[in-house]
Amino acid sequence: MAPGTSDQHFDVLLIEDNPADTLLVTQALSAGRLKIKVHTVRQPSEALAFLRSEEPFTDTPRPDLILLDLASTNMQGHDLVGEIKLDSELRRIPLVVLTTSRKREDVQKCYDQGANCCIVRPPDWSDFERTLGKTLDFWLSQVTLPSDRFWARQPEPIRILLIEDNPADARWVKEMLKDADLDGVGFVVTVAVTLQAGTEQMDNEKFDAILLDLSLPDGKGADCLGRLSAQASRVPILILSGDKDDAIAKSAMRQGAQDFLVKGQCDGKALARALNHAIDRSGWRNYMDQMAHHDNLTRLPNRALFRDRLGMALEQARRNNKALAVLFLDLDRFKTINDTLGHPVGDLLLECVAKRLKAAVRASDTVARVGGDEFTLLLPDITALERVFVVGDKILSAVRAPYLIGPHQVHTSASIGASLYPGDGEDADTLLKNADAALNRAKQQGRNVLEFHSRPGGGRFTGRGALAEGLREAIEKRQFLLHYQPTVDMHGKVVGMEALVRWRHPEWGLLYPLQFIPIAEDTGMILDIGEWVLNSACIERQTWHNGGGTAVPRVSINLSNRQLYQGRFLIDSLARALSEYRLDPSCLEVEVTENSLSQDENVAVQTLREVSDMGIGIALDDYGTGYSSLARLKRFPIHSVKIDRSFIHNVSTGSDEAGLVSAMIAVGHGLKLHVTAEGVETQSQMAFLVDKGIDEMQGHFIGKPVPAGDCQGLLDAGPIKSS
Repeated sequence: MAPGTSDQHFDVLLIEDNPADTLLVTQALSAGRLKIKVHTVRQPSEALAFLRSEEPFTDTPRPDLILLDLASTNMQGHDLVGEIKLDSELRRIPLVVLTTSRKREDVQKCYDQGANCCIVRPPDWSDFERTLGKTLDFWLSQVTLPSDRFWARQPEPIRILLIEDNPADARWVKEMLKDADLDGVGFVVTVAVTLQAGTEQMDNEKFDAILLDLSLPDGKGADCLGRLSAQASRVPILILSGDKDDAIAKSAMRQGAQDFLVKGQCDGKALARALNHAIDRSGWRNYMDQMAHHDNLTRLPNRALFRDRLGMALEQARRNNKALAVLFLDLDRFKTINDTLGHPVGDLLLECVAKRLKAAVRASDTVARVGGDEFTLLLPDITALERVFVVGDKILSAVRAPYLIGPHQVHTSASIGASLYPGDGEDADTLLKNADAALNRAKQQGRNVLEFHSRPGGGRFTGRGALAEGLREAIEKRQFLLHYQPTVDMHGKVVGMEALVRWRHPEWGLLYPLQFIPIAEDTGMILDIGEWVLNSACIERQTWHNGGGTAVPRVSINLSNRQLYQGRFLIDSLARALSEYRLDPSCLEVEVTENSLSQDENVAVQTLREVSDMGIGIALDDYGTGYSSLARLKRFPIHSVKIDRSFIHNVSTGSDEAGLVSAMIAVGHGLKLHVTAEGVETQSQMAFLVDKGIDEMQGHFIGKPVPAGDCQGLLDAGPIKSS
């Protein structure tokens, strides 16, 4: 069929491992004039299998265009572009790269590898949709690539750091290496005249090898080599000396130098070979070290490396009188996924989980894979127990979000056991054993739960039955209380207070929802707790109103799954509370999650319509972690969406999340919805969101949850500034 024929269907292969990005790109492609069928894969290996019609893609069509999100595949993406364009059967397929980087060198690298087009994601959703549509229209309907084009990848030059204070010797080395390229690979030499300058250069640039003179203004002999080796543990160091001294040479080799060369006694070819051999040996050694201490599948630290880091963290914790936490995590029903979908899908799921776990913790934390579907996490420098709850909540939310693996939408969750130093143990074995015991209790409690081995200074957590019995007593004795977390508009003014329930247990202290809400849901006691939360929030909202002063914000309550599907009983409860406490319906907002809407969509739509007709606001919580299409969102009578905190963490660093959040804000506004960002923890995040037109924000930078008695002071404090 001729290019541009209106009734032609096109197959597009989308290589994207982020479910939210997959949704956005698919929506953008469907909005264009061309009839496009999108096939999605997550990994470069899957993409090659799809393109070559290998298992499990033997019946899939050869795509008319490849769309690669470079950020989703990290460094493998460039290699994938090169491999496709070097394949004589695949190079004629147009390949379009999506990237968030605006650096000229990053874009140029895409073209150097053979990409036909590189799109830098516009921050505005409508611009992105228009740009993507025009690009695909051009490559699908107006262009045919020639069959004899060859994309050759130029080998990367070998980067050498020469630490040499003699200008003549430095010129001699550079001249020798200039003409001594090996197998077509050249050398790029950077010169530093002091040891200090060399170490600073290593902080700013990556080198393949180091040539070191042992006689420098700020370092001599063994001391010089030792100081450099401490910083360049994985970069091969070759000594370039003016003295032919066997004793010095042997000493240098014992300290880790890869070779000892004497100035004036080797030509360019010999120097190039010595460098090449040293790089090969070092690479092999680093590879063996990686294999010995990392998991082959996920590339995470393995059990041995985790225990090593835990031991070092314990020593540091003892010296500094700090606490740390050990988390033991197990995927729920992973064996069923393996048995029904096969081990390849199971392996891909483990890789995806590993990425999400790393994204949920700090750079200073350690995530390790220690068994089939078992992971351990080390959280050093814990200053408050709340930090562990926050991390646990982020992990459970991240793991629970669905996964797109090939043609499968896979669902799983996690159970987590935690132990704390020093309360639960003072050595690695005890902490790991107690975290494992807590994990077993978490599984007994119904899974998707964080369970502690014990409370610092308090009693031990017990099993599901005792916790359920304690909940019944808590309802009877009114052991619950509410904390409120503020929501501000883009000017920093407090416009909302979200009610968050806590359980003031007489023995275990203050318990967070993560510890008891899952059991309350399973046993049905959540209905009594939800009724108490509704009435208590209305009472306290009325108290703020009667106190006068500044304008009083709305109060938000979270609806559980069971409450949402109560139907008429929920409507009557809301009406009764508004009437009894004489509140305008606009003072109240209810929050529901994407996952709760999917259980029985018709019932959910009917119930929420009645809530909306009452004048009560409706917010969709954790937006982006489920799979609500734009069409489905438009069906529900929601007034606002709350972007999940997992998308906000890296928005101010120029990462992929920045473009995604910008698109989510634009999509929300396009649907005439208010958009709120959760998890705002820094001023730079707030500034970014304000710049992108966010309506409201919530998070620890805005304000932590506080008891009801502290809310009036927070309301009187004035706006929070973004800059």
